Amino acid sequence: MSYERRIVALEVDEKQFTTTLALQELLELVIPGRAFLPKAKNDPVTERRVQDLSDYHDKVQRDLSGRKLSNAKGDLKEYLLDEWISSDDRGVLPPFLVWYPEQLETVHRPECGALLDVIVPSGAKGLLMDAESRVEAALYAVEQGSTDQVKALLGKRIGVTVFHGVPVETAAKYFADINGKGVGVTPNLSVSRDYSDPWATTAFDVFEKLGLEVEKEKRQVSQSSPAVITALQARAMVAAMVFGAGAVSFGAKKIPTTDPNSDSNRPVDFDKLATVAATWLGDVIEKLGDGEVLKDKELVVRSVPVLVSIGAIGRGYYTQDPNQLIEANRFLNDSTIDWTRGSHWDGVAGKTNPSTGRFSVGSGKENTWATLRALTDPGDAGYKQIRRAQDNE
Repeated sequence: MSYERRIVALEVDEKQFTTTLALQELLELVIPGRAFLPKAKNDPVTERRVQDLSDYHDKVQRDLSGRKLSNAKGDLKEYLLDEWISSDDRGVLPPFLVWYPEQLETVHRPECGALLDVIVPSGAKGLLMDAESRVEAALYAVEQGSTDQVKALLGKRIGVTVFHGVPVETAAKYFADINGKGVGVTPNLSVSRDYSDPWATTAFDVFEKLGLEVEKEKRQVSQSSPAVITALQARAMVAAMVFGAGAVSFGAKKIPTTDPNSDSNRPVDFDKLATVAATWLGDVIEKLGDGEVLKDKELVVRSVPVLVSIGAIGRGYYTQDPNQLIEANRFLNDSTIDWTRGSHWDGVAGKTNPSTGRFSVGSGKENTWATLRALTDPGDAGYKQIRRAQDNE
């Protein structure tokens, strides 16, 4: 009795075919990256196959570690559970690429010469040339998802392209070509194109109300561009009106839609946020001059720490907290802040190179919190540092 698996596929050439499989079927036909880790707990059959293919794996894949592993455990796993298996088709995955060192037996179907029956021998397992992170994320999702989520995940069909009988050197080149020849999408472009992200769409709505253009593709805003702010920056400013300065840590990642200012886990009111954010940012821009200040290279306003801090100072417009509103109004009426780039922002929104004396803006959490304190807390050392000398006496 034969226990081989038969797959109906479309022939590309004698060493390549494409098909669709349920995720459960794919998991039965490949060895996941975790099986090749030094302390992997494999069953005896899988371990034998790992030993046979270990040298090959080193050539056609990267180690499952660092950012690759953290992405599979975190954002990618959440994407599978929250979007890919959603009923409204919000998620998509590219085809999974698999490589079998051996040539698989194929039988053409007489009714259609391009259709094949592919025979995968019992126990044969392929290696993932592309999608090892996706498979790892799926395994974490299986471990952590609900029963209904796991059922939907394992039953969902995916596109699969299989190379078989291709020399390992050629497979290694394919891996390099697939992962190294394309032009990567910037985080700014990725955020801009995700119209299911309410934070991005709300930010776009806000800046449209202000009559200001958002840069939705390039990483930075050029001085010749009609845009004044990137999509990532606009999104962060708006998110800071709900999450405060901590919004800087989201970057291009998914931002929660639960209101942190509520004890009842109610969702963020994005309609309200769009209205009050347009009011607050409009007031700020009027205070600073015009929208061009958001991209002026001579000013620190265009830096992430300052933009996020400005959003955070306007938090009271959304929460209607009296103390936060007082802080926002105090900021609007403060004409002493020196917004020009320079050493007076050292240790606040950036740092000065001791060798060249040149000031560079920062972008991380530390600079953002330091900037927020300097802008709002009279007891902070940076408060006087960033204000004009005559007001420091």
